[in-house]
Amino acid sequence: MYEAIGTHRAIALRPDDDRQLGRQVKRHGYAQELLVGGERIRVAWYQTLGEALRGMEKNTLAGMDYRWDIAVVGLAAVALATLFPWTALFFGDGWIRWTAAAAIIAIAAGYLLANPPPLWRGLLVLPVGSVVLVYGLARALVITALRGGIYWGGRFFPLEQLMRQNTTYDASL
Repeated sequence: MYEAIGTHRAIALRPDDDRQLGRQVKRHGYAQELLVGGERIRVAWYQTLGEALRGMEKNTLAGMDYRWDIAVVGLAAVALATLFPWTALFFGDGWIRWTAAAAIIAIAAGYLLANPPPLWRGLLVLPVGSVVLVYGLARALVITALRGGIYWGGRFFPLEQLMRQNTTYDASL
């Protein structure tokens, strides 16, 4: 199947190659399966927060198929979904505060399903993580715009070159 979908040659210059391989599989009519590895597999993508923020620089706009309109709307949606419940909990009133509390409980329940207790860690990580996520995404977009491209694998790639590659396959998948 890997050969049939064009290998990595079909997605050259895509820092989001994992996502793009999945798209190519779908585009060529193949089925995919998901395996939940649980504790059997671990991947340390980044060792520090700084490394994670720099990693976001190469992936954020690529993940939006190099479309600034989608990237800005996506950033606003992530900010609203992750920051609004915490803001509304502390500064909201009446039904807004209760709705925010319900949203936070739902978020915490999702966290608990994916991570073992203690709950206090989740309640600390979630608001801080939300701020860091929104900051990291916004920072990545600003830096990409200012540089006019991304650093990836120790090399600089201009957005013009990356966007040209993006049009060589059906990005709607």
